[in-house]
Amino acid sequence: EIPVNGAAGEYSLPALKRDRTYSWRIDEFESAGRPVITGQTWSFQTILSEPTVLEQPQTTYVFAGDPAVLNISAVNPFTETAEGLSYQWYKGLPGDVTQPVGDNAAQLNVASATLADESSYYCQITIESNSKSVVSDPAELVIKRLMAHWPLDGDPNDVANGYDGVPVSNPGYADGLIDQALTLDGLDDQVVYTFPEETVIPRFSVSLWMWTDDPAQETNASPFNNNSSASDFQLDISGGNYRYVGTNTVVLGPVPVEPSWVHLAACCDGTETRVYYNGMLVDTRAIVDNRFGQLALGANRANNHFFAGMLDDLRVYNYDLTNTEIALLYTGVQGGDICVNKPTADLDDDCQVTLADFALLALDWFECGLVPDCLQ
Repeated sequence: EIPVNGAAGEYSLPALKRDRTYSWRIDEFESAGRPVITGQTWSFQTILSEPTVLEQPQTTYVFAGDPAVLNISAVNPFTETAEGLSYQWYKGLPGDVTQPVGDNAAQLNVASATLADESSYYCQITIESNSKSVVSDPAELVIKRLMAHWPLDGDPNDVANGYDGVPVSNPGYADGLIDQALTLDGLDDQVVYTFPEETVIPRFSVSLWMWTDDPAQETNASPFNNNSSASDFQLDISGGNYRYVGTNTVVLGPVPVEPSWVHLAACCDGTETRVYYNGMLVDTRAIVDNRFGQLALGANRANNHFFAGMLDDLRVYNYDLTNTEIALLYTGVQGGDICVNKPTADLDDDCQVTLADFALLALDWFECGLVPDCLQ
């Protein structure tokens, strides 16, 4: 307690010590000693005697065989730079020190990443002069890959990683777009793989071909769903259109009246989801429906509306494909061209800049709208 009489007063603190929190409060008292006003408590913390992490390592996605890099930025409070810091990276979650990796550096380099390198990583940063240390948040190193692939050539087996589908009721097989395709009667046929536990796939892409001669089939008849307890989606039919139905509903494009194969895809980067119809980007929404309880063909999430038609070549990736990669999935089967990025100077809408565009520009070469130079 520091008594101060009068309208103003001051107090000089002794030499401040590191790693301390200092608090103070000013109360007003009557002369008799009874409190009149209790002041607000204020506080500040002095500089800690441990490293300060400025930037945490970030989750990184790479293809197998590519280099992977994780970075951390920290400062030594005694030097106000990174001078005097040492670094130790670990494979695993914070607290697990059984797998030290990398060099004494703020950057962890994996020269040629493999599935064996896929894991969580974190860094312990230490001040060399006092041995005080902190650990970073964990970051994931993920190998981009085709997670599941059902060609649907006579069976529902996964040729990528063993996520084999299980037939329900009596789905069949017939000549499809790529070799054979799955046939579904629209009554109760489906194929389902159920995950042992619901799985969040932070980033994903789902690609599927579909054909039906019944564009007016019941609302919610679904070629695909990933039903879970939350944050899931289905690809379905409503009002003669294919839709993405999850956190938002997005109309993707028409079910062809003259039966033909249609390609649908959905890609999520962990922040937003892009949806596609026949290789073309339809919409981008700030939604994330990445909790997978199953991979299911032929029924909606509620399992009460069934798709009648054929399905072919289901692919599920553990990363978000680019617009170009989705377009290539379509053109690689159906051929033709897709305009993914329209050049600014493309005047004749053929998705390329040629002499034909220059000729259109030259038609208006000397037009002028300046006053008074051209207009009086």
